[in-house]
Amino acid sequence: MSLAVREATDIVRVLLGDLNDAEPDYPLEGVDRAVRAGVRLLLVAGLQLNPCRSGVVRQDGSDPTATEFALLCYKIARQYVASQPDRYEFAMRALRERFGGWSNLLLDLEERIHDLENGSMFDSWQQLNAFLEGNRGLKLGYVATRMVGQYPHREQQYPTPSGGNGGVQQAPMY
Repeated sequence: MSLAVREATDIVRVLLGDLNDAEPDYPLEGVDRAVRAGVRLLLVAGLQLNPCRSGVVRQDGSDPTATEFALLCYKIARQYVASQPDRYEFAMRALRERFGGWSNLLLDLEERIHDLENGSMFDSWQQLNAFLEGNRGLKLGYVATRMVGQYPHREQQYPTPSGGNGGVQQAPMY
């Protein structure tokens, strides 16, 4: 048993945005060769080609795990994207065209590879304060110290420092 090289080829083509089977941007045989080369160059440790070179297996002969297979596909797609120029353009007298912008896809692939190799990373919020302000628009100091007083008499405006909590209750967090 092994996972076919063509399965990885299809996934790599989808990652690269090549969805047209009639006129593919990346020929199937070329992507097949890239998958085989990626396995032989040990892009993912522990994977190898089966004896007839039509599938990917682990060194003990079992099927690769889903994580290993995804990591192989992401790394091969990254090789394709990294070889592309970031952007290019041409200009004539009345026309100017700009193509490219591979950097966003490259960064996304790098993040997915990092997640599979090292576990998910906490990269969007570096501090709790930034999380609360960015996510809900709340100030940490305001949320953490907001108190609502419930007093036995209306004329008493502040809790007394002596004797219990003086009727002070913490407001619910949002």
